[in-house]
Amino acid sequence: AQEIQVYLDLPDNAKPLLMVLIPAGTFTMGSSADEQDREEYEGPQHQVTISKPFYMGKYEVTQAQWKAVMGNNPSYFIGDNQPVEQVSWDDCQTFIQKLNQLGKDTFRLPTEAEWEYACRAGTTTRFYWGDDPDYRQIGQYAWYWDNSNQQTHEVGLKLPNAWGLYDMSGNIEEFCQDWYDTYPSSHKEDPLCVNSSTLHVYRGGSGINYAEKCRSAGRFFEPNDSNYFEIGFRLVLSLIP
Repeated sequence: AQEIQVYLDLPDNAKPLLMVLIPAGTFTMGSSADEQDREEYEGPQHQVTISKPFYMGKYEVTQAQWKAVMGNNPSYFIGDNQPVEQVSWDDCQTFIQKLNQLGKDTFRLPTEAEWEYACRAGTTTRFYWGDDPDYRQIGQYAWYWDNSNQQTHEVGLKLPNAWGLYDMSGNIEEFCQDWYDTYPSSHKEDPLCVNSSTLHVYRGGSGINYAEKCRSAGRFFEPNDSNYFEIGFRLVLSLIP
């Protein structure tokens, strides 16, 4: 996969801020009515077109990267290469604003559709490694309840998905740009839900979630000022056409 590096003033041992090129395409968003362990609000399934390629963070934003931009570390579980957490959706927006002011590029949170599209990486199964009905494979790809010791871990230690993204399942949940809304049933292009509720969407499951919450279609929502030790984020960089 094509990657670019965003240069920040990081400690020697810190993982760099790497962005992976995600191709444009169309996919089926949400879970089918018969998917094992699905929740009602993961449907109806609908076609979504991502009309332009974009770059997405290879890893979740780390504490070292947060400190390089913000000068502080709000996290509960401390480690330079562990994902930053205990940040709210509003905090993520402040980070992005400051990062963009550094003149590196124009970053943002992924839309919920971009997030699921990138997570699936062309798959239609429950997880990006397969349906895994007995949860025998998940430990190779994700930090979750059974293997995480209920804490975060250094990013990038598990196997990536087909597009080279790490920890899209487990470790920490990740904020999206969207406000929460029920899904449409019709085809959408580059959807973004704006101000339809008081809740923001986050995705991906975490180290304190059971395996079924780490499915590609799993979605969660919280007020935009909530900050928990299992929620962080990863960045998206839009390609200017």
